[in-house]
Amino acid sequence: MTFTPIDPASWPRMQTFYCFSQMAPTGYSLTVELDVTALRQILKQHGLKFYPAYLWLVTKNLSDDPAFRLAKQGEQLGVYDSLTPLYAVLHEDDHTFSMMWTEFDPNFSAFYRAFLDNRARYGGNRGFLAQPETPPPPPTPTPFPASPGSPFSTSLSTVTG
Repeated sequence: MTFTPIDPASWPRMQTFYCFSQMAPTGYSLTVELDVTALRQILKQHGLKFYPAYLWLVTKNLSDDPAFRLAKQGEQLGVYDSLTPLYAVLHEDDHTFSMMWTEFDPNFSAFYRAFLDNRARYGGNRGFLAQPETPPPPPTPTPFPASPGSPFSTSLSTVTG
């Protein structure tokens, strides 16, 4: 992951960023209802699972906008070159969950294989983080298609690295 620092003196959005991060700290959430019927049918025809495809599509679309890749390393504001999706693995037996991530790859097939490999390797692990590594530093989308109208939420966080 490449982190490109932003020069506050020349960044046109600095005053707005300062206002909403220091003067009136603000988060944002987005809930969108999507008809995924056609996507589910195509995936089923190809023997592919819905959730990794959904996760790839959300991450790909958010990654296209630098505002979603904005982060801090210490006090340095900057933009990462990509996002890494963070997602929950539900444990049916005790109704708990663990968080996992799969490094984003713009190639869907490569991401899909990596997602399935991660799930197979770490999906049964318990604890908040199922994987032994620390998640990569960029902000991460965490889509959860559990029920109609379930929210998508993200916020700018301080990242140390």
